[in-house]
Amino acid sequence: MKLLETGEKILIQEMERLDTAHALFIIDIDNFRKILAHLDEETCDIIIKKALERIQSNSRSIDHVIHLGQDQFAMLMTFLEEHADLGVIAERIINMFSKPFIIDERLVDLSVSIGISQYPLHHEDSMTLFQYAKIALYFAKSIGTSSAVIFSQTMNDNVEEKSHLIDELKKAINEKEFRIHYQAHVDSKANAIVGAEALLRWQHPNKVMYLPKDYLIVAQESGLMPSIENWIISEVFQQIHIWRRMRQIKIPVSINLSQNHLREKVFLTHLEKLLAMYDINPSQVIFEIPEHALLDPESQNSINALNELGFGLCVDDFKANALKYIHDNPIKQIKLDKSFIDGIFNNNKDETIISVITTLSKEIGIQIIAKGVENQDQIDSLKQMGCYVIQGYFYSKPLDIGDFEDYILVNGTSQ
Repeated sequence: MKLLETGEKILIQEMERLDTAHALFIIDIDNFRKILAHLDEETCDIIIKKALERIQSNSRSIDHVIHLGQDQFAMLMTFLEEHADLGVIAERIINMFSKPFIIDERLVDLSVSIGISQYPLHHEDSMTLFQYAKIALYFAKSIGTSSAVIFSQTMNDNVEEKSHLIDELKKAINEKEFRIHYQAHVDSKANAIVGAEALLRWQHPNKVMYLPKDYLIVAQESGLMPSIENWIISEVFQQIHIWRRMRQIKIPVSINLSQNHLREKVFLTHLEKLLAMYDINPSQVIFEIPEHALLDPESQNSINALNELGFGLCVDDFKANALKYIHDNPIKQIKLDKSFIDGIFNNNKDETIISVITTLSKEIGIQIIAKGVENQDQIDSLKQMGCYVIQGYFYSKPLDIGDFEDYILVNGTSQ
């Protein structure tokens, strides 16, 4: 691992001087990016300084507390006692951040997550111990805010497996192993196809097919998702262009966009180039965005720009958490989360929520799509609640381009 930060260099040097038992705590401020979005740089610098002081106040004079960079700190506990409870120490650090910081008469709430490694229990090499503490921090942050995790070898095995998958994903991008399958949106009232969603499939050379759940989370966490989504957009635009030239299919196609992609400054420039290249009408494309993107200031510029360019916008896996933000954004569609559909006959609350969302959406001109519908009883109930557009295996599984075109020819569209 290449050390780029001065703080990391100092930390490793201090660790290498020690030959007695010690523990390394990597402490990370939770959701610091969101804090940065709402405060100026000077205020953020003050927060970092005060956070460092708070950690130092909780350490012994023989310990080392170091700022590693931006929102991350290290506490190196030297001359560790044999029965020291690292979990209790970590909990004490987390608890001392429960008290708000007062900056310019403003209260700022912070929380931290912590990854811990120990010498010589986990390893004797300083650099490896540093990596192990970072791995433990990754697992702590995956649990949620205000969490602490002590390293175990199982974590390292998981990280190595993840690293291998990342390498495979990079290879898949370069060697064009991905495929697009299309799943129809069907108007159950008119019995006509009114749209489709473009879904990613990975045709791995050594496997029949990777399912999205096997790799999409890793692609998101590793920063590969924007590259994959750019490929999907290009493929779909090209397919819409072919359909238009052959005068075959005129339904809109939905494409998923991650929040990280919405935040990228080059995304819109790339999109405009593809529009010009394939000469398609942007109204034929609907971008599906995650619900939490509506709450993210960094995503707002892209959301508004997509609307101005003429693309449709749909909130995917809608759980009603951002219901009050729908009215303030240029949203054309909402896709109900599958959990609502699954709970139609088991939970009266789900039926009530669907009815309320459907009624409100009609009043403000937003189309509702029910996702993951698998049987006629679900369709009948959704119709009674005023929800007619269906996506799910009841009508069709995701199909490759050849089978999807055949499906369209047999069943017809509303266009």
